[in-house]
Amino acid sequence: MMRTAALQPARVETAANQAWHWLAARFRQKRRAMLLHLFPPNRFPKVIDVGGASKDWEDENRVITILNLVPQQSGRHRFIAGDARHIECAQDAFDFAYCNSVIEHVGTWEDQKMVAAELRRIAPALWVQTPNRWFPVEVHYLTLFLHWWPRLLRNHFVVRWFTGWGWLVHPDRGEVERYAETVHLLSARQMKHLFPDCWLVRERFLGLSKSLICIREQRSMPRRDEATR
Repeated sequence: MMRTAALQPARVETAANQAWHWLAARFRQKRRAMLLHLFPPNRFPKVIDVGGASKDWEDENRVITILNLVPQQSGRHRFIAGDARHIECAQDAFDFAYCNSVIEHVGTWEDQKMVAAELRRIAPALWVQTPNRWFPVEVHYLTLFLHWWPRLLRNHFVVRWFTGWGWLVHPDRGEVERYAETVHLLSARQMKHLFPDCWLVRERFLGLSKSLICIREQRSMPRRDEATR
């Protein structure tokens, strides 16, 4: 009985992790449909995916360039090993720049501003998605509310015992500190600051803004109000 009871928290966390990834996959499908509607291949054939993976574009009839710090097999797509803060491409080198769940991982606010400036420079059309800081579920830590007080996520005891990531990974103190440096969530206000010439889509779950997407279909795009999906 004691052994079974000890295993239950881990099983619960694993089940929660699997459920969240299933839900995330559903949202990705909806995003893909919206992306294809706004940015069809015949109008936006040349794409750069900043921080992405070749497998995400397997069915796309476009010329795809993947930029990532981590080398990967790119298949029929072009791969560039590079830093999103300093993209070695000319202005408007691509028709469309895509960046999905990456900008929260590039570093400090200053780093995020550098990445945003590069994304806006290298293509006239943009799609930049990130989790909403003020959504109550934190997807990297698999926890509720704690990310609203970032200092708590540098506390080893809190992270180890009150987050799903802590239960799954069993991090030591150094790993907790290093992981905290890799996640800097953004609010809608901050995304608007980073992408002032884009319109903001709030992706909602149970009425709450789960994710934020900044979209620009062309330079000097007429300003739109926020949209909800």
